[in-house]
Amino acid sequence: MLKDKNLPTDETVLTPQQAAEYLNVPAQRLDYWRWNGRGPTYFRIGKSPRYTKAALNAYIGAQAVIPRAPTREESLYSCRLNSGKR
Repeated sequence: MLKDKNLPTDETVLTPQQAAEYLNVPAQRLDYWRWNGRGPTYFRIGKSPRYTKAALNAYIGAQAVIPRAPTREESLYSCRLNSGKR
């Protein structure tokens, strides 16, 4: 794997295929995300996109969903939807 002199020494630079394996997603999904301006932060070496593990971990952390109990209103609305009444 490549190392970049401007990055901290513990930052491994990953190819899109390696990044996809790390995230457990198809490599095409990273292509799609880059095309649409979404997904983890990346940089280019020449024309080749590259990712750092720190950027991938930050992306994973940003995707966290904190579960919460529904409010009373949400709960009542959900009950009405499920019973077929409005």
